[in-house]
Amino acid sequence: MRNEKIGIDIQRHQGIFDPSKFDGKKIAVIGAGAIGSKILAGLIKLGLEGVHVYDFDVIEAHNIANQEFNAEQIGLAKVEAMSEYALRNNAHIITHNKAFTKKDSDENFNYVFLAVDSIKARKDIVDWLTRKINLELIIETRMGSDEVQFYMIRGKNQESDWLKTIDFDEALVEVSACGSPISFGLVSDVCAALACNALVHWANGSLDYDKVSMFMYPLDIEATKYSEK
Repeated sequence: MRNEKIGIDIQRHQGIFDPSKFDGKKIAVIGAGAIGSKILAGLIKLGLEGVHVYDFDVIEAHNIANQEFNAEQIGLAKVEAMSEYALRNNAHIITHNKAFTKKDSDENFNYVFLAVDSIKARKDIVDWLTRKINLELIIETRMGSDEVQFYMIRGKNQESDWLKTIDFDEALVEVSACGSPISFGLVSDVCAALACNALVHWANGSLDYDKVSMFMYPLDIEATKYSEK
């Protein structure tokens, strides 16, 4: 089956995920780095159109190894590079070459993938978004050198549980030899795939977990609810 709105042939996964279930819904990816750029690519491949993406950064040489960009795009705004990716796949996205602000939460997004570096920014964005009645789901993502975590936040009533999971010092974030946060491309591939798959589960009414933790070695994956220890 061909999705005429976008031009992507989705027959291979039409029986698993039907993008028409999200017609009239607003989806945003906040942060287009190691995880966010790959989440956005995944949403495009799923057949979703009109996804909003927010990022103020430009592509640098060190981004090529772990993000959805190529060397010819160095110096280009990340959101513009993702727009090029969408066009190559006959898709359409809505780009915002800026940081996400409180005013942007007035867009009343239904589904948000949160993939920014700053812990303070994550807390602020979750606070702003969970005040909106249109919000149905936030998927907040994290990764280390060999670990993936992401959390589902369905509204203000889950914010306090989520805040307990992010109550740590930003200075303790795992960093590379050059002092930047660790970002391994293969791990971000897995994180983005699992985050997109959570949206598939949501569409099928089977998203019955709040947190996913995955260790790459030794391989271990666990899906739990906030109330479970």
